[in-house]
Amino acid sequence: MNKNKRILFTGTNGFPFGSAAIQRQIQLAKALLEAGYKVTVINNGGSHSKHITDRENMVAQGNFQGVDYIYCSIIPYRPTNFIFRNVLKKLGSLLEFFTIFYYKFFKNATHIFNNSIHLKKLKYYYFLSRVLKMELIYDYVEIMGSLGNRDKKQLQDIKNNFDTHFLDYTDKIIVISKYLENHVNKINQNKKKIKIPPIIDFSYFDTIDPKYKDVSFFLFCGSAVYMDVIKFIINAFTNSKSLGNDYHLKLVVNGSQEQLNQLHAYITQKECQNNIDILSKLTYIDLISYYKSARALLIPVSNNLQDMARFPFKICEYTASKRPIITSDSGAITEFFNDGKNAFIAKTDNSDSLTDKLNLIIEQPALANTVGLKGHELGVDVFNYKTYAANLKELLTN
Repeated sequence: MNKNKRILFTGTNGFPFGSAAIQRQIQLAKALLEAGYKVTVINNGGSHSKHITDRENMVAQGNFQGVDYIYCSIIPYRPTNFIFRNVLKKLGSLLEFFTIFYYKFFKNATHIFNNSIHLKKLKYYYFLSRVLKMELIYDYVEIMGSLGNRDKKQLQDIKNNFDTHFLDYTDKIIVISKYLENHVNKINQNKKKIKIPPIIDFSYFDTIDPKYKDVSFFLFCGSAVYMDVIKFIINAFTNSKSLGNDYHLKLVVNGSQEQLNQLHAYITQKECQNNIDILSKLTYIDLISYYKSARALLIPVSNNLQDMARFPFKICEYTASKRPIITSDSGAITEFFNDGKNAFIAKTDNSDSLTDKLNLIIEQPALANTVGLKGHELGVDVFNYKTYAANLKELLTN
């Protein structure tokens, strides 16, 4: 029976809070729980500050929404002391090995799910899976060769390139987009794979109320890594009818202090600077309450390799919020969304087109609400974690 088998998640630290990679772990884990498996997420070290872990009541070993997790570094946060931090780093890696060994032989662990972005780390987990006679499932969500270079238009096949060699160190694959599915097929068409787009727990979103009911604002949420997208949104907002209609732009941006300072400096050059607010380090509940209060949620993508291959996680969160989405006609977006029906789709990298969509929200709020509800209907069908429980079960058993 599946309920007696356990799946181990490795490769990313910080569970259960933080980045899109962590949220992806949570939702895949919940889909596996739905399929009857037990799940444990193994972190070999902490990535959050002690302030964050205290705020979120994180412990070294616990359970989050039904998913077990453990920190092999003994503590769930990243120490500020350099020596202490490096001692715990080595200890965490060592204890991680013994933890996986323990779960294999005493807790009936059969598979390792991994999302490492470095080939060396992936090789390690694959070697470990061979020694322990477990299968390694890799969750492929990005063209790794595009990270750090958002101007890149195509992948170069060079020695030790992750995206051309990672398949040698996996048994089966989960891909997040059609682009990545095609990429995998070009390398090895026979590799067992399934496609799972961004997924979320829609029932969880239903329990959270909007933060505001009478404040008009657009909202973007993303990392400061996407500074080109953030500036693109600011420029479109500046040229829209927002100022005359008392609309604000809220940017939920996490990044380094240097990046946030650069963003502040850019905004102060704009006439609409008083209508732009930067939010950072929100709790997840607060973030969702902002989503549900927005007049529209923004997630434009660009014409580059990274955006063509990925499928932004925020898409599924946005649909769960029942608010209209403004995005672009590029990448995986066009596979699911239709302009004016379940989203508002601007022309990629066209600031005037994005401005037009912002103005449409301002001028036709009833249409915007209808489109938001239609987006939610789509999300329930294709971005709900429960939809993929059977797919995952088939992947693991065949």
